[in-house]
Amino acid sequence: MTRLAFVLSFALGALPACSDPAPTFPVSAPDSGLQCSAEGTPPAPVDAAVVDAGAPDASEAGAADASQAPERDASAPLPGCPAGQVCLDHRCYEGCRTDSDCATAEQCDPGGACVPRTRPRVDAGAPDTGPPDPCEGVSCEGATPVCNPLLGICQPCGLSLAAADTACDPRTKVCEVARGQCSDFDSATLTATCGPCNTSSDCAGGGTCLTREAPAAVERVCVPSCDVTTPCPQGLSCDPSGVCLPPIGSCFEYRAAADGRGCDATEKCAPIGASLDHTECRGLGVGIVAGVCETACTSSTDCAPGIDCFQSFCHKPTPCLGPGGFCPSGLECGSDSFCHPLPAM
Repeated sequence: MTRLAFVLSFALGALPACSDPAPTFPVSAPDSGLQCSAEGTPPAPVDAAVVDAGAPDASEAGAADASQAPERDASAPLPGCPAGQVCLDHRCYEGCRTDSDCATAEQCDPGGACVPRTRPRVDAGAPDTGPPDPCEGVSCEGATPVCNPLLGICQPCGLSLAAADTACDPRTKVCEVARGQCSDFDSATLTATCGPCNTSSDCAGGGTCLTREAPAAVERVCVPSCDVTTPCPQGLSCDPSGVCLPPIGSCFEYRAAADGRGCDATEKCAPIGASLDHTECRGLGVGIVAGVCETACTSSTDCAPGIDCFQSFCHKPTPCLGPGGFCPSGLECGSDSFCHPLPAM
């Protein structure tokens, strides 16, 4: 017999006959994942003698049948957790005695478990109440009944239109919220884009009296509506809400530059408490009696109609001076007898 024939006959002889029953294995019961019951008793401690007995010898191991291992009766009550642990949702977890045993966002409840925090930490100090209110303890009355929420100073009027919260006579005055002062009603104010208003009825031409609050500038101003067929006036852009607003800065700044509002400090050219990054009181100390409010620009299209972009600021043209039509450096007297920027070289 060849070696190959001998190997094949030996291998085939080792296979079970077709009539032999197939081997079977015990099916383990699925683990329910339940470990404990809050009403149960802690499991009995392990016998030290068992722990020290060492591993069983081979004959004992061979005699043991894993399929015969005792299983917990599903109907029997679950035990409790070992000392130092608590039972939550039938699982054992490390317990706690004080809040310091738990995570920052947790607290130790009376049952000895860490739960989501609902009270301040004992060692956390006073709860954070945010920045102090500048108007706390400030009493405003009489001609200045309103406390400015940014500066804590009393002023004639503010966002509130209640009679007790304004010193402006609604028949003759409008509250210029940006500066907290009462301004006269006049045609220039009421027809001007970005002019102050109390209500939309104060805005000529169907404009909307819009209240703007932080983080935008705090102001209440007349703004025109816009859409794809109705463009905004020069220097404004159509906001997603369908009204025309300055692309940077506030309506107050836009109006102050368009009117050439006089000033003695840049703070007078912007709403109270607003950023001064886009406006400046210019002309002080260069021969002009008072400064003028001007806003930043890159070209005249960034400015209101009729306003020039001069030295990167929206500049309202001033009349030429004297018989020879004198203008400050960088400007020339135009045919309208106003000073305009010299043509770019």
